[in-house]
Amino acid sequence: MKKLILILLCLTGFSFAADYQIPSQLVGSSPTSVSLGTNIFENEAIAVFETDILAKNKVSVSAFNVKTMNDYNTTMAAISMSFKDVILGVGVSTAGTDGIEITAEQGSDNEIISTGQTYKYINAHYKGSITYYLSELVAVGGGISYYSSQIYNTTGAGFNGSISTRFKFNERTDVVLVIENILSTTVQFDSSDEALPMQMVFASRYQFNDQLFLVGSLRNTYSNTEYKSNQLFSFGGQYSLVKHLNISASIFQEYAGINVKNNVAFGTCLMLDKLFFQYAYKVVDYEESSAQHFLAMSINL
Repeated sequence: MKKLILILLCLTGFSFAADYQIPSQLVGSSPTSVSLGTNIFENEAIAVFETDILAKNKVSVSAFNVKTMNDYNTTMAAISMSFKDVILGVGVSTAGTDGIEITAEQGSDNEIISTGQTYKYINAHYKGSITYYLSELVAVGGGISYYSSQIYNTTGAGFNGSISTRFKFNERTDVVLVIENILSTTVQFDSSDEALPMQMVFASRYQFNDQLFLVGSLRNTYSNTEYKSNQLFSFGGQYSLVKHLNISASIFQEYAGINVKNNVAFGTCLMLDKLFFQYAYKVVDYEESSAQHFLAMSINL
């Protein structure tokens, strides 16, 4: 299982070379980002991984974990604090697997045997952001990201920046523009590097009525990697069943290597005063673990 995961990771990250695999873009940054296709408009601190525009909570604390392919573990945590019209946010996300078996060839027939040793593969993303509300209708923000990677005894690191802006046209319509990786930097290893291509995300949220809102986004990646398409779209909606419980669904695209996959996901959120429990579900093309479950908890004060 560990070897299979490593092969899949290499196929999606190293052999097409070139682009660093950001944890939040591999599996999503929260159940909301899965069930709605994006969490750019989310009120919790975990939104820091997709935008620099954070909500005006006095304090927001979020935690998210998902295990995919049985062994590939992704964990994210974020906190934000509001100081009048300024919101500061920080987040940490890690994704990877450990216990990967080290093998060696032995004998004249080059038999593959275990050495009894193991190693790990892990990518990490550390981000800080600042949001400034110019008014109730307009907000701007910026962020700094630090990326690190380790596979066996090879490590790499790099940093980049992002900028965001949000406009609220009326009581029903919001739009956000996010530009990620605005600097021409890479994740540097000893003898190679992985690109951090600039990405531009445009998202819109429309409040259809008191119970239903719709969200759409378009992400454009400016990369030297020859993806089947440089654009990924998402479209989702959320409906309030009762005051403290809602359901959501989305169709969205993501990269699988250089290919583009279409996905459908469903989710729900239970709101108990200032405590939020989120859940999302999607099906993937992996026979041994075709169903992926996403769980998160947030506290907003």
